[in-house]
Amino acid sequence: MKIDIKTALKAHKIGINTLAERMGITKQSVHYFINQGDKNSFDTIKRISEASGIPEEDFFVETKHHVCPHCGKELHIEIK
Repeated sequence: MKIDIKTALKAHKIGINTLAERMGITKQSVHYFINQGDKNSFDTIKRISEASGIPEEDFFVETKHHVCPHCGKELHIEIK
């Protein structure tokens, strides 16, 4: 699983400025959380969820790994 805050915000039509205001933080802090991705703690995701009204599970994206049959490189496919 992967944490994808940006996609969840976009899907729920919540802007970075709006989330920053609701959380009482700067928009730069929101950008930091977005860029942290999988490094965010569950407490951070919970805080973002509570401020945005987005269910916590919407921040998690399932990923599956496949290998290219031609070159053998690992392919990353995200299911959203």
